[in-house]
Amino acid sequence: MGDINFEDADKDVFSRLQSSGRISNELKRVMTQRYNRCSICGKTIEEKRPAFAGYDSGNSPLVTCADCSDALKELATPVYWTGTLDLSVDETQAMWRYMDFRRS
Repeated sequence: MGDINFEDADKDVFSRLQSSGRISNELKRVMTQRYNRCSICGKTIEEKRPAFAGYDSGNSPLVTCADCSDALKELATPVYWTGTLDLSVDETQAMWRYMDFRRS
């Protein structure tokens, strides 16, 4: 992982919210599916900038950019850009799995 580019907006998020470390299965799913896209505005989070994963006032999981982080009432963890390929698919997309059943 290279250097992270912390801009003033990112620092403001960290000064407003402390990481709770509470990561539910639902938040893990959102982090996997939207690791570099903001749940609020839909924009791709810039390379080398942190995303912010947590929960809104209704306890719904979100991943936000710094500009939309006001929607977070609880910061679970920052998510740092790694350059890895996002292999996740939308929940509504049908998936096929090959299964090899042993023949007796």
